[in-house]
Amino acid sequence: MDLLGWVIFLVALLFSVMLHETGHFVLAKKFGMKVTRYFVGFGPTIWSTTRGETEYGIKALPLGGFVKIVGMHSLDDVDDPEDEPRSFRSHPGWQRILVLCAGSFMHFVLAFLLIFWLAIGIGIENDNTTQLGTVTTCVAANTTQLDNGTCTASDRPSPAKQAGLKVNDVVTAFDGKPVSNWTQLGNEIRQAPAGSAATTPRKGASRA
Repeated sequence: MDLLGWVIFLVALLFSVMLHETGHFVLAKKFGMKVTRYFVGFGPTIWSTTRGETEYGIKALPLGGFVKIVGMHSLDDVDDPEDEPRSFRSHPGWQRILVLCAGSFMHFVLAFLLIFWLAIGIGIENDNTTQLGTVTTCVAANTTQLDNGTCTASDRPSPAKQAGLKVNDVVTAFDGKPVSNWTQLGNEIRQAPAGSAATTPRKGASRA
């Protein structure tokens, strides 16, 4: 399992790096900059191929990646003077900024897609409902008993138990006023006069 975990980590890392470098690559090409190399990893080259004016390849150490754009730095030498107009440094500042930011932007895109996939494929739990997770069976004599959820034979039954409320019941209204979340239900309970009777309909029952 440890080996499998490392393999998954390295594959995810390489995918993230490729996505980052692809952001730089695509936008640089879009603006007409000359991109000569697109590599994943560092160190000795394991494999490479040239398509058009760009060499694509994989390096031995899967610890990052890079895209080489002609004239990326002001001190870089441009081998062919005809490439100078297509160098990074010859383009407007706003285009250079966008190319530099494109890699990080791709990570935000990846995060959004992962969250979207989780929401659609698995779902996100929504705790803000009026479904009952627990039902107190007695009126606690003190805060310790309330926190521990313990009852003794002498403790009075709680109003919830007397009303017949059960775990997983969904409260739909309190004293005739519809509620759809815990905030609404809590507000209605606090506003009710102490000691007064109230009806609390729930799904599966007409009155509780």
